[in-house]
Amino acid sequence: MLRFQEGDEEAFAELFRQHKSRVFALAFRYANDPAYAEDLVSETFLRVYRARKQYRPTAKFSTWLFRIAANLALNELRSRKRLSALDAPAGEDEEARELPDRGEPGPEARAEAGDRARVVAAALQALPETQRVLVLLVYYEDLSVREAAEIAGVSALGARLRLFRAREQLRKALKDLG
Repeated sequence: MLRFQEGDEEAFAELFRQHKSRVFALAFRYANDPAYAEDLVSETFLRVYRARKQYRPTAKFSTWLFRIAANLALNELRSRKRLSALDAPAGEDEEARELPDRGEPGPEARAEAGDRARVVAAALQALPETQRVLVLLVYYEDLSVREAAEIAGVSALGARLRLFRAREQLRKALKDLG
């Protein structure tokens, strides 16, 4: 990012290549909509491009980037009132690819994985906004609680408390999955 601030356009292209898939994954988990996720990736990197002069390396670049993406996602979700939407994820195949490869799963296994993905997506969508942001950042993006707290705009202690509550709510919602 510092090279990009100094005018190196190739540095921006490198940042985009390195981080676009993680921003897409974060956006997709917010809304379960691949078209929306693509739009959010574009808007996030447009904001990075425009804010290059204001960037200060007080935290990791990825923390700053995820804060932009998370804020855009939350603003969009609030404006669309999509927080209550419990649609099935469009990327069920993506969920299945994360499982260990033990040969081609049969139709029953794919259907069960799809059902599980829908239940998990619904449970995540049911969480309050800040809890959902923290769960996605800590458990899906592997950020530290401190980094996730900074992105979500809460204290580290507040983040831990919200994560505890989110885990409890998810445990209750997903208890029948075994």
